[in-house]
Amino acid sequence: MEWAPFGDEPSSTQYFAIATYRTLDETHRLDTIVKHKGLIQLWSVDLVDQLRLPQMSLAIAHDFGCIRSMKWCPSGCAANPTISCAQAMARLGLLALACSDGVVRILSIPYPKLLLEKFDPIKELHCSLPKCDVFVVPKSFCCILSPGNIINQSNMFELYGQCLDLEWLPRQPHNRIAASFSNGTVAIWDLLTSSRLLRGSHELSDIMFYPQQHISRAHHNVCRTLSWCPDHSDYLFTAGYDRRLCLWDLKCPNEPIERWDRVWCLDSCWPMLSPGVFYLEDSPTSVFNESKNLFYQDFQKEKLVTVAKSAAPQISFSYNQWNCTLAFGTVIGDVVLRNLPPFVNSFKSASYLKKSITTKKRSGLESFCFFARLCDMEEHSDEVNNETSLSSGALSPNKCLTFYNNPKGKEHQLKHKPDVYPLAAVNKVTWNPHHQHCKWLLVATNSGLVRLLKPI
Repeated sequence: MEWAPFGDEPSSTQYFAIATYRTLDETHRLDTIVKHKGLIQLWSVDLVDQLRLPQMSLAIAHDFGCIRSMKWCPSGCAANPTISCAQAMARLGLLALACSDGVVRILSIPYPKLLLEKFDPIKELHCSLPKCDVFVVPKSFCCILSPGNIINQSNMFELYGQCLDLEWLPRQPHNRIAASFSNGTVAIWDLLTSSRLLRGSHELSDIMFYPQQHISRAHHNVCRTLSWCPDHSDYLFTAGYDRRLCLWDLKCPNEPIERWDRVWCLDSCWPMLSPGVFYLEDSPTSVFNESKNLFYQDFQKEKLVTVAKSAAPQISFSYNQWNCTLAFGTVIGDVVLRNLPPFVNSFKSASYLKKSITTKKRSGLESFCFFARLCDMEEHSDEVNNETSLSSGALSPNKCLTFYNNPKGKEHQLKHKPDVYPLAAVNKVTWNPHHQHCKWLLVATNSGLVRLLKPI
């Protein structure tokens, strides 16, 4: 789930892409590639006129398997929708996909209105999705990034396993993409190369890129997440299921320049002007005790700072660069906000961050935005007049997921139950990256419901 970039002209209409599992019981192994059909949803929302509900403007049918991660190109790819010609449509952006079939794909996404005027959607699928049109990805709209080289093309996709995470180069011209795979390899591609050894064609796409650089066996097991340094393109942070955090210098990637052991990392983020990263740790002791698995690792002074605590394990987090706000979701349905100091003085970031977090904890400024709870329809009807009840979504004829507000800023008394299916768990949170609408937050739950809110 990711917000689309801004175009040349400011507009109140924003787009975001969502990729989901087909069923709640769907599971995938990481030691082999997975291929099946799926759907990528493109939603539009008017953030100024809040009376208009979000609409699914476009649905993209594919056979890429499960979409492990998706990232839009940060800037420079969106065009004005009013400027279009007969040969090419105005482009909304470039969407990079980490697919479970072992391939990284880049889709050129045009504006949905222009796409409907030029192509005919699939009529037989149109009836199942009202007010939306379904399209199959053509070869001209897709670019493939192969993890293997031009010599070994027989099993270039099966050798490296699934692609689990990817990252665009944060600095312009955003010409490089780094991706992590389930065999522990990290591959880096250069999209502006003209070398015939790094660029070719394939039966699946007209354009195929081969890696410019490989970090072979960056981890002994699955390489779960990676983050590129936003201020220097030669530094890359990776984390894997071998319980290691590694900081790489891409000029000499034979060995990591820094390494931390005994950390099972799930997600990471490298803020701008920061000498360290935020990372989310999966701790087995957080199931029954107070969770302390969101940390900040300073690379200069090698200090570790606990950023946030919660009553349940945390799954996903997102950092807002504009107002320095960290949002994360938990298994029991909490979405917690944490206001952090800006990274102005990088040499005092760890001590300043720790002092600020301690001060906010004592003054009670930690704000719990909302939480979700699974309840019966009869129980929900009795709480309709409750002021804390915000909205609800029906999951079945007898069950619904109700969202509540917590105006007092104190955590509710719900406890995590490991033996109960976490239907209200928050799987993904992401801030809007645009400065004009940076206070909007997307929250996706395990039940399949996605909520758009403005908590600050």
